[in-house]
Amino acid sequence: MRYALFFLCRIVSAFLTVQLLAMLLRVILSWSGTEEDGPLMGLLLMLTEPFVGLVRGLLSLFGVDPEGPIDVGFFVAAMMLSGLRMFLPNVSP
Repeated sequence: MRYALFFLCRIVSAFLTVQLLAMLLRVILSWSGTEEDGPLMGLLLMLTEPFVGLVRGLLSLFGVDPEGPIDVGFFVAAMMLSGLRMFLPNVSP
């Protein structure tokens, strides 16, 4: 049972890490002026937009404009993923 929990925590942690790295790369590329219809940005949008879009939708329910000058939804999504990753149990096999 302990090995199963260890494996599950590692899988979830890897998924969250990939998601956070994709979000970071998306921000860096958007600041550098990379075209949004390019293959790399398309892949990053495909990986990150489902979760970021969900957070933006939730924020709009609370009256927060997620598409303002600063993308609050993106920031909140990154903070949520970081928090989830931080609270994963540290299980050893």
